[in-house]
Formats: sequence, structure tokens, C-alpha cells
Amino acid sequence: MISLHQKLQELNQVSESILFELDGENPSLDSIQLSLDTRNDIIGEIRDYIHSSHISDLCENEKKALKPYFNDFRQLNKEIQAKLTDSLNRNQQELVTAAKQRKAEDRYHVLKKPDISYF
Repeated sequence: MISLHQKLQELNQVSESILFELDGENPSLDSIQLSLDTRNDIIGEIRDYIHSSHISDLCENEKKALKPYFNDFRQLNKEIQAKLTDSLNRNQQELVTAAKQRKAEDRYHVLKKPDISYF
């Protein structure tokens, strides 16, 4: 039981480190990828623990003690997903804006006459 508590705490700590990295000004993709790989390994260990033991044999107090860890993980996972979605949308918008600007600049140089219809 202690092992499962420790693994869930470790899982939540890794998830918090991902959130911390995503909150940074310039998040490191390598650091996030390493944390995601670590998180995946921990989830695999938890899955193995659950399959190897009789988790259904846990008493109610043990289940209640584990519930907050799972709830924390769920909440952290939702926050990570929201931040990643937000970052993806922001990057897509920046890409669209950069493409429009490049198109307008190319048009300006080709025609020698500004065409600002792209804005």
C-alpha cells in the first residue's frame, strides 16, 4: 500500500513539474517530453501494481486514502491538457499571422505596389 501511495505522489509531482514548465515564458519541449516519459513510466508501474495485487481487497479506509491522489492527478491532467490546447491554439494563430505577413511582403516586392488586401 505504501508503494502505491508513493507512486501516486511521485506521479502528481511529475505532473506539477509539467505544469510549472508550461507556465514558463519559454517552455522547454525536451524537459516536457522527459517529464511525460517519466509520467508514463510511473503510470505503467501503477498499472502493474494494480494488476499484480488484489486492489479490490483493499479496505474502505485504504481506498479513501488513495482517492485524493487520484483526484489530484485528474485535476492536474485537466490543467495540463488545457495549457497544451491553449499553447497549440496560440501557436497556430501566430503561424497564420506570419504566413499572411509573408504573403503580403512577397506581393509588395513582386508588384512594386503594395497590396494590403491580406490584412
